[in-house]
Order: sequence, then structure tokens, then C-alpha cells
Amino acid sequence: AYQPFKITADIQDLESTITASTVASGQDPVRLRALLRETLVPSAVGYFERALGVKPAAPRAVIFPPSCAVAGENPCAAAAATTPCGTATIPDSMLYGLGKQGTGVEGTDYVLFVTAQATASCISSSGASTGTIAYASYCYRGNAAWLDRPIAGYVNFCPHMLSDEEAKWSKSLSTAIHEIAHALVFSSSLYPWFRDSDGNPRTTRSISSGSPPIVTYTPPPGSPASCTPYLVHEASNSTLQSVTARGLDVWLVVTPEVVAKAREHYGCSTIVGMQLENEPTSSCSVGRPASHWDQRVAMAEFMTPVSQHDSSFSPLTLALFKDSGWYSVNYTSGATIAMHWGKDAGCSFIDEKCLSLNAGTGLTTSPFPAHFCTAQGSRQCTTERKFKGVCLVKTHDAALPSAYQYFSNAAVGGWGLQADFCPTVASYDNGDCRQPENYPTYNFGGETFGSNSRCFDSSFKQNVAGYRTTSTPVTRCYPVRACDSA
Repeated sequence: AYQPFKITADIQDLESTITASTVASGQDPVRLRALLRETLVPSAVGYFERALGVKPAAPRAVIFPPSCAVAGENPCAAAAATTPCGTATIPDSMLYGLGKQGTGVEGTDYVLFVTAQATASCISSSGASTGTIAYASYCYRGNAAWLDRPIAGYVNFCPHMLSDEEAKWSKSLSTAIHEIAHALVFSSSLYPWFRDSDGNPRTTRSISSGSPPIVTYTPPPGSPASCTPYLVHEASNSTLQSVTARGLDVWLVVTPEVVAKAREHYGCSTIVGMQLENEPTSSCSVGRPASHWDQRVAMAEFMTPVSQHDSSFSPLTLALFKDSGWYSVNYTSGATIAMHWGKDAGCSFIDEKCLSLNAGTGLTTSPFPAHFCTAQGSRQCTTERKFKGVCLVKTHDAALPSAYQYFSNAAVGGWGLQADFCPTVASYDNGDCRQPENYPTYNFGGETFGSNSRCFDSSFKQNVAGYRTTSTPVTRCYPVRACDSA
């Protein structure tokens, strides 16, 4: 029977990695260490412990084999001095074998190693920030007793990106949850190991090795010279399918719960699967299944590759957890937040381009004006109406690929490659209608900012201190009598 998921967080060596020299100017390293230990990591772990259940192995404990002193030696003669899990080092108390006598961690289903190191993924060789807030992966999968489920992973927070500012808390928590999800289920290398609701492998296993089939991935022509062929496990077409959508080659997750939740959300009964991001994570993975939902289709979902102003913890990602065969999910645990992006937009939202170009007139219109915009600089509300924002359209240096062309000038489009260059509304830094501190100095629009306020198009204006605005219409924040609290 399923039991509540238990994660043990092993937070390592923050005193030597979160220091005055590694954090951003104005940030207190002592406060940031406390933030990770006492608030951010426990909150992110708590999200998954409330939302997920597992069938624990017997006994309910986790222990790991040590790394071999000689890489690739079989059988291994001696343990290495240290056993890594990503950026972390697994303590000897969790290692057994090759002379190690650790007892592991009892009463847990997963060990999450937490570090805060300024690695090359955080700081480039030139010393500049890469913009990465955190990154994560799994390190160990259990055997058949765990149904191949991951049992250990790590998350590394880039020290200079940490902040204890209240205004940044929501993004920090969303990022932490996003990264831990990669270490639990949302990874292209885990899809081939998924199981069905009866515990049977979704992808047929080799009789001799017990593993999914292995294929050679060859980077396509035009890939960097550093990209060489490599071996990967391949998921069956009952888990993933490759199709063409909107003139693009895309991968779909076609497992039953994901399909059901996608059809329910978008209001389209013919959806075959939920799209994964079609832009590769790296130049050496072109054409491979991604570890994120597609940005264009699920813009605001917390498991898209580029974080948004207000991430939604939608049922789509919990459905993937369920379809892995490793977890039960609780949709009513407070683990889901309504996603307005694409809600009840219909099949055309998935199947057709975001904007429509009339070849005769040369005019571009938006079939989905609450989602995609056409005029650079136009002031609009974001899709879920929590923020005031502005439409972002730019002229690129060259014509965009044909699948991304929406204007008579083929070089014009949105800013984001992951969003298929579809122009969208970006929120203002001070545009959150829910934050009282965003009141304007001169309240010409008679606005109200607070938890129940939302963004509206408005032509209302009033005199303030003898002055009157000439801007109309504009976006304004006003309270509503009843609203979706999400």
C-alpha cells in the first residue's frame, strides 16, 4: 500500500560555500545559510511529501554502494576515497560494501543531498554569472524492490543567486521545487524506467540485463564538433511518441494520466499527449526528449524551462509523477495551483500557430489575445490577470525559421526561442496587483492593490493634486468580489 513519501535532506558544508565572497552584494551569508536549512529546503521537500505517496521497500531504508577506486573495474577491488552524488559527497555512514560499514538512512524513501557551490554551472569561465539559480539530478535508482524508482539525488544552489528578500521568496521556492522534481521523476533518462499502474515496465526490459533497450544517439549534422555519439536508454511508444506539431518535430508524453489531465486542461478531447520542450537543453541533445514541458504550450507551468512571473503547480506534472508508476499523487493536498495558460483554449491552441498572418493584407492577428500579443510596447494584463505588463516584440538579426514566422517581416517575433518566438506579455517588476507596495505615487486610475485585486483594461482616470493623466486606455488594478485565489 502507498504511504506518505519521506525525503531526508542532507545539507552539506554551507559554512565554507556560502560566504561573504560568494553571495551577492547586500546579502548576509549567515541569513542565507539559515534560509536554506530552515525555510527553503524544508518548504520544497514538504511540497513533495504532501503531494506524493510511495510503496516503501522493505525494510524502509536507503543505503548506497561506494564508488570504485578504479573507474570501470569489474569486479571492483576497492572503494574510492569518496563517493559523489553530483556536487555532494555521500557520507560513509550511508555506504556499504568494499570495506564500508555504513548502516544507511532508516525510515526514508529518498535522500536529497543539498549543496551551495559556485560551480561552472553558476559562474562562467569569465567570472560572469550564468543566471542559473539552482540545478539538480538523481544519482541512484533502486532495484526491483523500489520498482527502479530514484532513491537519491542532489540539488545545488548557486550562492550568488540566493536571496532572503520577501519579494523573491515565491521564485526561490518555485525554483527549488522545479529542480527537485528533476531529481525525482522529470528527467529524460528516467522515462524509459517508468512502470504502469500494476508495476509492470512501460518499456520492455532486456531479459539478460533487466534494462530498457539501449540505442546510440548520433548528433545531427551541424552539431558542434565536441558532440559525439553516445548510448541512451530508449522509452517505448507507450510512454513517448515523436510527432509533428505546428511545423515542428516534438515529443509527446502519452501516458494515460498525463493525457487525461492535458485534455481536461486545454478542453481538447483529441490530445494524443502532452508536449515536451522542442528546443534542446544542450547543443549535443538535438532531437532528444526533453526534461521540461513545452514553453509555448504550458508557459506558466513550473516545469517549463524558463520560469515565469507566476508559476503554476498544475495537475499536469503530478500526473507525470503518477504515470511513472512510482508515486501516488494527491491533487487536493494544496500541491496544485490553477494554471490559466491555455485553460479551455481548445485544440487549436495546441495544434495551430500562436499568431495568424493574413497573406493578402499583411496583418497579423492573435486568435488567443489573452495569451499572445502583436504590438510591441502595448500595455496589457498577463493571462491570469495578476500582473500589469507589456507586449514584447522584436526584430531579430535575421529571418526566423518558417515555423516561427508570424509577421510580414520574417525577422519579427517574440523574444523567447523556447516559446517558439511567440510574442507574450511580460510583467512589470512593480506590476503585481496583489502587492500593496505597488501603489503608484499618483493614483490617477483609482487603483487598489491587495490580495484580491486583479488587472483590468481601464479608461478610468481622475484628478490627483490638480493633475490628470492623458493615458487611456491602460491597465489598472482593482479588487474583485470573488476570484480564483490562485
